[in-house]
Amino acid sequence: MPIKRSFEQTKYTLEEFYSEREMAGDYTSVGEHMLAFLRTINELFPTTQLFGLTSHYRLVIRSEDTLGSEWLIIVSAVAGWYYFEFLVPKEKAPWENAFVRGEAKSLDDAKKYLLIAMRECEGWKTNDELKQRLAEYNV
Repeated sequence: MPIKRSFEQTKYTLEEFYSEREMAGDYTSVGEHMLAFLRTINELFPTTQLFGLTSHYRLVIRSEDTLGSEWLIIVSAVAGWYYFEFLVPKEKAPWENAFVRGEAKSLDDAKKYLLIAMRECEGWKTNDELKQRLAEYNV
């Protein structure tokens, strides 16, 4: 299933939001790279529903679309690099709301980082499609 924009932000789809960023001067590469990343998500997960919202051009990925759902993964793009953050599960976190950060230098790396982040934040623990992709990409 295509990643769906959160019910909290219904004015534009994610694609429409990042398409506007393609035309917005300094943010041109943000829109272009985030649109490519959205296509990647949709290719990786044809049956898993992911929910996204935007915050300062970043994509926030959640496993549920409810008010107060945790921000499990945060992705931003600058000049072809993708910056990732994922929420450390409470029982593993050294403090409340601890995040791990990293940077992927290509869309191919971003694909793997997304899979790792989804596994490590434990927001999709029982998801068979994620398990298949992790094995497929050997991560």
